[in-house]
Amino acid sequence: MSQIQTQTRELTEEETVKLIRKVIEEGKEEAVYILTLELRNRWSGCGYLYLYRESLEVLEGNADIVTLSRSEFNCSEVEELAIIPKTLPVLIKVVYRDEDPEVSDTVTYYVFTSDGWKSIKVSLPKP
Repeated sequence: MSQIQTQTRELTEEETVKLIRKVIEEGKEEAVYILTLELRNRWSGCGYLYLYRESLEVLEGNADIVTLSRSEFNCSEVEELAIIPKTLPVLIKVVYRDEDPEVSDTVTYYVFTSDGWKSIKVSLPKP
């Protein structure tokens, strides 16, 4: 009887990103579990900073957060993230602050349950 030798190794970050992109682009069944977000770290015209991402945090559960790309666009830093849940449920909170005193800050909650991903965006009063 012959023995098959196998070798296991961790995927590199680049290999992980390629695999996630392939799953999403091919519309594989697993893609419904992956939440992709395009988040801006700064968001405005070139002369003045109006809106910025204050935080992204996992409030409940466990998830892998993989940066698919990072770029600059129109004086903003843009991150494309893939969030892959490892538990049920997963609750994620993203907070945006606006420097304009007349404009509300916002928080978006993303929840992953057995029904998939859902989100709700809520305005926050100014402190």
